Amino acid sequence: MLKRKKRIIAKVMATTMLATTLASTFAIEANAQEPRASVTSSKISGDDRYKTAVEISKNYSSTSKHAVVVNGQKGIVDALTATPYASLKNAPILMTENNKLNEDTKKELTRRGIKTVDIIGGTASVSDSVKSEIQAMGITVNRIAGNSKYETSLKVAKEFDKISDISKIAVANGEVLADAVSVAAPAAQNKMPIILAHPKNGLDADTKAYINGEGINTSYVIGGTSSVSNTTQNSLPGTKKRLQGTGRQETNAEVVEEFYKSSTYDNIYVTKSGQVNKADEIADALAVGVLAAYNQDPVMIVGKSLSNDQKVLLEGKKFTKITEVGNGIPTASIQAIKDTQKDPEAQVTGVTLVNYKTIKITGRELNRIDKSKVSISGNTTVSYTANSTGTEATVEFANAFSNGTNTVRVTSNLGNTTSHSFTYNSEISSVEAATTEIGTGANGAIQYLEFTVNGNQKRTVEELKALGWNVEFKSSQSVFYKSSSASDTKSTDGKLRTNIPDKKSTPFDLNEVFDYEVVLTKGSTIIRSGLKAVKVTDKSTQYKEIKAFDVKLDNNVKIKSNKLVVGESASIVDIDVVDMNNNTAKLPTSENFAITSSNPEVVSVNNSGVNKNKLIANSTGSAQITIKNGNVSKTFTITVVSEARKVSSVSLSNSTIYLTANKSGEVQATIKDQYSDPYVDYTLINSEQKIESGGKTVATVPATGKSDVEGKVKINVNGADVVENLNGSLAIKKDDKTLATLRVYVSKAAQATSWRLELPTGKDSTLDVYTKNGKEADNTLTLKLNGYNGSYLVNEEKNINIHTTGTIPKEGFVVTSTNKDVVAIEPTVSKQTQKATSITDGNINLVAKKEGSATIRVYKDGTEKASMSIRVNDTTPKITNINLKSIDTIKKEDSSFDPIASLLRLTELPGDKTVVEGLTTSGTTEEVLLGTEEGRSVLFVDKDNDNEYKEEKDLLLATIDVTTDFGANTSNQRGIKIENNKEGNIIVKIFRGKYPTPQNPSNPFKVELIKVNTKA
Repeated sequence: MLKRKKRIIAKVMATTMLATTLASTFAIEANAQEPRASVTSSKISGDDRYKTAVEISKNYSSTSKHAVVVNGQKGIVDALTATPYASLKNAPILMTENNKLNEDTKKELTRRGIKTVDIIGGTASVSDSVKSEIQAMGITVNRIAGNSKYETSLKVAKEFDKISDISKIAVANGEVLADAVSVAAPAAQNKMPIILAHPKNGLDADTKAYINGEGINTSYVIGGTSSVSNTTQNSLPGTKKRLQGTGRQETNAEVVEEFYKSSTYDNIYVTKSGQVNKADEIADALAVGVLAAYNQDPVMIVGKSLSNDQKVLLEGKKFTKITEVGNGIPTASIQAIKDTQKDPEAQVTGVTLVNYKTIKITGRELNRIDKSKVSISGNTTVSYTANSTGTEATVEFANAFSNGTNTVRVTSNLGNTTSHSFTYNSEISSVEAATTEIGTGANGAIQYLEFTVNGNQKRTVEELKALGWNVEFKSSQSVFYKSSSASDTKSTDGKLRTNIPDKKSTPFDLNEVFDYEVVLTKGSTIIRSGLKAVKVTDKSTQYKEIKAFDVKLDNNVKIKSNKLVVGESASIVDIDVVDMNNNTAKLPTSENFAITSSNPEVVSVNNSGVNKNKLIANSTGSAQITIKNGNVSKTFTITVVSEARKVSSVSLSNSTIYLTANKSGEVQATIKDQYSDPYVDYTLINSEQKIESGGKTVATVPATGKSDVEGKVKINVNGADVVENLNGSLAIKKDDKTLATLRVYVSKAAQATSWRLELPTGKDSTLDVYTKNGKEADNTLTLKLNGYNGSYLVNEEKNINIHTTGTIPKEGFVVTSTNKDVVAIEPTVSKQTQKATSITDGNINLVAKKEGSATIRVYKDGTEKASMSIRVNDTTPKITNINLKSIDTIKKEDSSFDPIASLLRLTELPGDKTVVEGLTTSGTTEEVLLGTEEGRSVLFVDKDNDNEYKEEKDLLLATIDVTTDFGANTSNQRGIKIENNKEGNIIVKIFRGKYPTPQNPSNPFKVELIKVNTKA
C-alpha cells in the first residue's frame, strides 16, 4: 500500500512568478460548463377552464381548508387581483358560472374539505344563488366586492392588508388584462396586492388615499403608458418602476426578468396569451398563479410563437421541465421554449500569444469546452481556463511553441473543428539588464532583477530555459537571495535579498548602489547584457497617489463643504494613499506630508509644533490647499466665510411614526448648519414635549441629548395610554422657524394582525459565505419578527420554534428555511435539553452555508404570516492556477528529496517564515506561507508570527498529496528517500480545499509526475 504525505495550501500569495510545469503532466481538471439537461414536458389541463382550474388545485399541495371562487368568464379580472390574496391564504382559485355552481368546482370543494370560501366580485359575477349553493355544503362564504372592478381590487387589497402588511404594490390596467396577467404569480410570491387603474382616469380617490397611507416603498407599473399613464405612475408612493414591452409577451419577459433572478429553475409554467384562439383563454394563466407562486416558478404566456424577448430571457435560464397549463398551447411555442435550452456552440474568433507556451482564445461559449478540445501537433495541453462569460480562455501547453507559425485546432462542444494560427519567435539575439532601482521599506515585497531580450522584449527565465538557454545573474556584491549552498553573488532567477534580515543574508543599505549583468549560455553561444547599475531606495514613505482625505474642525466635525469661518482652524485627516506596491493605506499628515496654502492671508498653515499642518482661517476669501509628498500631491479649495455656524436644517429618518398605546419608538434626526455641514453639541429638544389632539395626549417626547460629530441625535417618542386612535404633530423649531415636523400616530392597544421579518438597521438581505479572516464578516444575519396592526408596531415576538423537517406544526410561531443547505437558522441551545429547536429571545439567527437562495418563512398556527428572501454569495478566494518549477528526471540517489520544496518557489523570512510564490488565485493578494499543521506541511497566511496553520483564521485553498509508484517511503514530513536501481514516478496530486475523504470525495485540480530513474 502506498504511504501518503499531505501538504496543504492556504490563503493567497503576495507575488506571482511564471514557472514551467513538470516535464510530464499526468492530468488537470477540466472546467467546461456542464451541458444542459434535456427538457421534459407535462400538462395540467381539463376539457374547459373550470376543469383546468380544478386540475391546478389538485396539483397544489396546500392543506388549507380555504378556497377562492371567481366567475370563469366575467370574473377574469377578479382572479387577477385575487391571486396574491389567495396565495396568502394558501387557497386555490376555482371558477364557476354566474348563476350555478360549476359541478367540477363543487366536487373539488368537497375533495379538499374546504371550510371557508371567499367569492371575489359582486353578484353580477357570482350570484347569490351560487353563494347559497356553497353554503348548503356547510361552507362559510365571504364575499369581497365593490361597485366596480376597481373598487373590488381595493377591497381585496384591504383584506390582504389584514393578513400581511403591504410595502409593495403592482398597478395594472383594469380594462385590458393582457399585460397585467403576467404579474399575478410574482405579485403573489412577493406578497404585494394588485391595484387596478383606469387607463385614462387613473386611480380613484379612495384607492389613492389608501395606498398613500400604507407606507409603500415600491410601486410597480405593469405595461406601457397607454395601459397605465405617466400621471398615474407619478402619483404612486415609493420607488416607481415600470415593466413594459412592445406587446403582452414582451411585457411578460420584462416581468419574469424583474422578479425571477435565479439562473436555474426546475420548472416553467406555460399558458396561452389570449392571442391563440380567443382573448379570454388567458384565464388559465390566472388560475395557475397561486400554484406558480407556491413553487416559486415563473409563468410564460405564449401565442402562436415565442417572442424574441422571451427567447433571450429563457436562453439565460436553466430549467428541465415545462408544465403546460390548459389545452391548445401551440406546439411551435413549446418547441421554441425547449430550443432555448439547447447548448449553443463554442466558437473561436481569435488566438493570441501570451507567452512561450500559453495562448489566449477569444470567442463565445468557450466555457462549454475543456482542454481535451484544444491541441497543437507535437505538444500537450496542460490546462484550459475559461472566464465565466465564455468570451475568453487561457490555454497552457507543456512545451514551448515552435519557432514560426503554430496551428491550434479547437473542437467545439458540438464536434466541429476549426484551425487557427499564431506566430512565436524563439530566436534570442541579445539580452539587456533592465532594473535601475529597487526599494526597501516595511511594505516591500520579494523582488527579482529584471531583463529583456532582443531589444526590450520581456521573456521569463522559464521561457529561456525551455528554449535551451542557461540563465545566470551575476554581481560583484552579495545581493542575491541565498538558499542552501548557493552563492549570494550569483543567481539563476535574479531573486534579491529580502528587505528585512532573514536567516541567510543581511538587508540592503539605503542608497547603496550595486551592478549586475545577465549571461545567457547555450552550448558554445554566450550572450551578455553588460553591467547595469541599481540604486537601493527607501520606498516605505513613497506613494503613487493621494486618493482622498477629510477636513476636520477642532470640535471633530468632518466638513464636506470645504468652508471655514473666520477664526476657525481645521486639520486634514484620514488621508488615503496608494503606496509603491499598490496597497491603500491611511496616514496622518504630520508624519510624511507637507501642506501649503496659495493665499496665507486667507488660510495659513501652521508648520511646526503639535499643531503642525493645521489650517487657520484668517480672513474671507479663497485659498488653494496642496497636500504633497514627494512627487504626488492633491489640491483643493478652502473658502473662508464670516457668518458663524448656526443650525439651519433638520432631517428625520422617519417623518411619521406609528405606535400602540404605551409603546415607545425612536427617530433619528440629522442637524446641519447653513453650509450643509454637521452641527455638533446641539440639543434639539430642550424639555419634554407633549403631542396633543383635541386636548388629549397622543405622545410625549423627552428632551434629546446633544448631537454628535455627525450631527445626529435620537428622538424618543412615548405613546400615551390611549383608548382610541389618535394622532398629532411635533414641530421641531429653531427660534420661530420650523425645521422639521414629526407626525405621530398612536393606536389603542390591539392584537397584531400581520407580521414582518425585519432586518437590522443598515443591513440588507444578502449574505456572503466568506468570513475574510473574521473581518467584515457578512455570513450571519439576525432577523426580528415584529407584529403589526396595520402600520402600528404592536410587539416583537420572542418565542419562536424552529422547524427543520416534516409538517409545519399547527400551534404557535414557527420559522423555517426553504433551503437549509444555503441558509441555516441557528438558535440558542437550551442548557437543560441541549436541543437547539426554539428561540426565546426573538433573535432569528441566520448563517450562510453555501451560495444560492433561500426563503425564510414564518407560520402562526400553521398559516404563513411573513417571509423574506435571502441571497447568499460566496466570494471566498479560490485557487485558479499553480505554476511549478520544472524538474528534470532524478538520476541519482537522494536520502531526503523534498518534492514540495522542489516544485514550489520558496523564500525564507525571519521567524521561520517561508513565503510561497507561483500561485494564481481569485480574491485577495495576501502572502501564502509554508508551515505545519498536525505533522503536515501547509501553506497559509500567518498573522501571529508563528508557523502553524490555524483553521479558525487561515483559509485553506488546496491540499497536496505525494505518493510514489516505486516503493519509496513518503512518511517523512519533507523528504523521500530515493535509492539506487529505482525507476518510476513521484506522483503529486493537488486538491482544492481539504484533502478528500470517503465522505467528501473530490477530483484533483492537478496531477504532476516527477520521473525517477536511478538504474545504472
